[in-house]
Amino acid sequence: MGLRPNFLILGANKAGTSSLHIYLAQHPDIFMPENKEPTFFPYLANAIQPAKGNPGLDKAVTNWEDYEALFADAGGFKIRGESSTAYLHNPAVPPLIKEHLPDVKMVAVFREPADRAFSNYTMYRRWNIEPLRTFKAALKAEPKRLADGMNDGYGYTTLGFYADRVEQYLSLFPHDRFRFFLFDDIKHDAAAVAREIFEFLDIDPDVPVDASKRYNVNTLTRSQPLDTLLQKQKVKKLVPNAILQCLHNLNTYKPQLSPQQHRELQDLYREDIKRLAKLIDRDLTHWLNPR
Repeated sequence: MGLRPNFLILGANKAGTSSLHIYLAQHPDIFMPENKEPTFFPYLANAIQPAKGNPGLDKAVTNWEDYEALFADAGGFKIRGESSTAYLHNPAVPPLIKEHLPDVKMVAVFREPADRAFSNYTMYRRWNIEPLRTFKAALKAEPKRLADGMNDGYGYTTLGFYADRVEQYLSLFPHDRFRFFLFDDIKHDAAAVAREIFEFLDIDPDVPVDASKRYNVNTLTRSQPLDTLLQKQKVKKLVPNAILQCLHNLNTYKPQLSPQQHRELQDLYREDIKRLAKLIDRDLTHWLNPR
């Protein structure tokens, strides 16, 4: 049997886990494979199918040989970790992690679920795998899409119900195997989050982390032809970088969730948020406040 991880970032999807994965990998005692989102355990459970054309699943690992190969170079590291956000929402996953990684330590990051849903939708738009041009239309289509077997990622609202899965994990593992964070924690002081995780993993907490850059941030393009033009090597050679960056900035924007849609989703998640707050012992009243 090859090496397997002793540390997992469980999710949530669109909650800063891409950035956290990269920040933690800066520690000399932590090995994190370049392949974020191997999404192995849902495949082991036959709970999902390969999704061609979905960048979030293009590098999914579907068998033990390939999964252990992710850690082939991790022999000299005290901590071997991986990040797969599907582990936080798929009910087939926690028992398999218990069976195959009984001593693992886990981190989960939670994002206010209405914002998480909209960010998920925006990411799929950016990846050109979401044909519906409004968030409202995508939410309306969600039940039928999931019933028809579309990838779980299209469950924009479904993925924001965290409490059931957290409760399941806590029924299988001791509470001290987990550290729970909020997306806002990473936004406000990612280095402090990394330090707390280092302490949790019993490695040197004073290793400095460069958390100045955020990864996988969602923006949409105003003009696809212009974006394509800016990516051409000939253009990059002819046009100064400062001008290219200025044109790129002018051609992108960060969409915003409307206050009305936020209120509607807030009502949908209200009881689940209250349950989650108790499970992770965090004050989440700001998730319930009107905007």
